[in-house]
Amino acid sequence: MHNRYKKYRSHIPAFCRNTDTALLFLRLFIGTIVLMHNVGKLQDYDDIINTYPALLFNSPQISFTVFSILECLFAVMIIMGLKLRFAAFVMSIGMFLSIFVAIRAKDMTASVLQFVYMGIYIFFTLSGAGRYAFDSNALRRRRHHRKKRYHTSSMIDGKTMDTDEIK
Repeated sequence: MHNRYKKYRSHIPAFCRNTDTALLFLRLFIGTIVLMHNVGKLQDYDDIINTYPALLFNSPQISFTVFSILECLFAVMIIMGLKLRFAAFVMSIGMFLSIFVAIRAKDMTASVLQFVYMGIYIFFTLSGAGRYAFDSNALRRRRHHRKKRYHTSSMIDGKTMDTDEIK
């Protein structure tokens, strides 16, 4: 029993054993914080809309609604690990834009937390989702089906033969 466990653990590099778990925890933690923050913003819609800037659209109402819904969508994608690099890249660009708006308004205290979020999103863009993500499970399943679908060949007496011919 002990040898089987040791054999299983031997092919996984030591630095990868806890990295995937740490990525899962960070994804769940940051995604939940961003999701709860946006749900709170949507609940205080009337108070926030008066001070929200009109960024890409003419009205602040449209800008606020579009950006809040996109942030909620990308937060859920980060939690699930679904297209994480894309979601984190878009969120880091959004954080960069919000830092720029905060600096123009001379509100440096609000931009400190946005710098932290931008750093975490850049980290996710570079690192990926890890093993415990929907994307990695889908890739593993796709590779498994590809291996079953294609026949492998082997050498017997110097001849290349399909495994179906060997049986």
